[in-house]
Amino acid sequence: MLLIATAGVYAQDAVRPSLAGQDAYNARQEDVSRIPYNLLVGPVRFRVGASVGVEYNDNITYADINTQDDVIVTPNLTLDMIWPVTQLNTLRVDLGIGYSFYLDHSDNNTDYLLVAPKSQIAFDIFIGDFRINLHDKMQLQQDPVSEGALSNVADYGRFENTAGASVLWDLNKLLLQVGYDHYNFVATNSDFDYLDRNAEMVGGSAAFIVNPTITVGAEGNAVFTRYDNQSGGAGILNDN
Repeated sequence: MLLIATAGVYAQDAVRPSLAGQDAYNARQEDVSRIPYNLLVGPVRFRVGASVGVEYNDNITYADINTQDDVIVTPNLTLDMIWPVTQLNTLRVDLGIGYSFYLDHSDNNTDYLLVAPKSQIAFDIFIGDFRINLHDKMQLQQDPVSEGALSNVADYGRFENTAGASVLWDLNKLLLQVGYDHYNFVATNSDFDYLDRNAEMVGGSAAFIVNPTITVGAEGNAVFTRYDNQSGGAGILNDN
């Protein structure tokens, strides 16, 4: 009797709310209603914030010798917006901008407003058991800290943009997802023009839900990169 009762419980777990259907939409709407905001314009919720970051860096150019230290001050402004355009479509915009200036080495001040890596525009569409996500993610940065191979550099200016779409098909026990993104890298510092490139990124996955705590599946991705200039200051950069 115990075995039969246990089997009955697992049988009930076989049915779950779809990740792309009406239940998912309703859950998303509940999440939207709980998002904190400080400005409401009709159905559009805005959250505006401001902050100032202060950083001490003991080697601002990442040099091996003759290191220079400085204090970097970065004011930031953030804007998050979410708009339920229709009952099944939601538009979201997250934008962060800032400016960095150096107290002792003003020649390293940023030459433009920085765009935070989290900045994006996203649009979700629900059609039956399909969830379609359209997105555009961008950033405009100058700090070279993300590139460990650079040295004696304080201005590694670059603009990066990733735009694409993904589609999720929820078949209850089986989740199928495909996606495509186009990526652009544009150096804003002429010293790094040789890194300018674009890439096509495609991917897909299939996941089988064994039970509520175990999912197995396969995922594949492919990236095709093309450099604008295949011979630059760092040698030959081959498409791949």
